[in-house]
Amino acid sequence: MDINLILNRLKQIKKFQKDRQLVEFFEVKASTFSSWRARNTIDFELLCKKCQENNISIDELLSEECDITKMQQKVKEFTPAPVDTTTQLVNILQNNLAEKDKQIASLLSIIDKLSNKH
Repeated sequence: MDINLILNRLKQIKKFQKDRQLVEFFEVKASTFSSWRARNTIDFELLCKKCQENNISIDELLSEECDITKMQQKVKEFTPAPVDTTTQLVNILQNNLAEKDKQIASLLSIIDKLSNKH
């Protein structure tokens, strides 16, 4: 479990900008907080207590970092290319592939001719 991820998520939930604000939130010494980050540990009893006092869901805090709101916004912002544009892109790709196939065939022919000379 990544404690730094949990602490950063808590910072995000509380809209804190600085670790100092988390130190105050937990009511611990700055050195204790730094130790949590450095050692990837935390006082889970204190974490649970503080979350309960502040109506923060432990499930939300401990879940994988996946902001559903941001994902929904990205889906809303997504605009698929018009069918005409998509068809044009497919045609361009097909032409490029055909050209590459011709180049490969030409190279194979040259290699064949060179190998027959030896």
